[in-house]
Amino acid sequence: MNNTETFAEHIFRQQSNCQLIIVGKDVKGEALCYENQFQIVESRPCQLTVSLSIEEGHPLQTMDTIEFVELSIRDQDVPYFAFVNVIEQWCEDQTFTAVLEVPVHLHSSENRKFIRIDFPTVLPITCSIVGVRGRSTHHGVPFEAEMIDVCGGGLSFLTKKRLFSPLFLKIEAELPAFDAPFEVYGDIARISPYRQDTYRIAVTFRDVDDYLVQQIDDYCRTYRERAQTESEASSN
Repeated sequence: MNNTETFAEHIFRQQSNCQLIIVGKDVKGEALCYENQFQIVESRPCQLTVSLSIEEGHPLQTMDTIEFVELSIRDQDVPYFAFVNVIEQWCEDQTFTAVLEVPVHLHSSENRKFIRIDFPTVLPITCSIVGVRGRSTHHGVPFEAEMIDVCGGGLSFLTKKRLFSPLFLKIEAELPAFDAPFEVYGDIARISPYRQDTYRIAVTFRDVDDYLVQQIDDYCRTYRERAQTESEASSN
């Protein structure tokens, strides 16, 4: 890091992706919230340009005004986050682009102690609605979904089902090259529009066996290390 470069500028210059939570209003004046991982297209002093490939009918196409944006990023497995100002945003050629002000200060938190990995393609999983507020019943309503990321503490999936946060889920999943399929229970932590008629559901695991948590965490660490090694090899 040079003498004139801020800590935030240094981190963004080293990264290729960041996570954004965007809250605003659509063209009808209705509240609209969106979360996803964005590609860092350009990192300049005080400014950051990010982009996301979108499809027709994507929620960001209907975003009229942005009220606030939270940006989060990981550096050496430490999560950093901050509110950022939007200088400019536009949609063109199925790409949403935004120019953001680099924050003066970044906040960090060690509460999230697990490495989260994103999959290059979605993985089919089976979910069942088994209760509410962490309490399960003897019955369950199953539905199919597509997992997009996982860590030792939770996972995210895509679904067209309209869910809400108090629901308690059972999830049956299988990871590539993992020892065996596994079953976990969890609370819905967050729901975000993903694309037309599709939602991204973030789930926090509840009462999962410590051994399974460690297995998933070790899997994610190995996955991350292998991906970094392959990326470095391809760039040489």
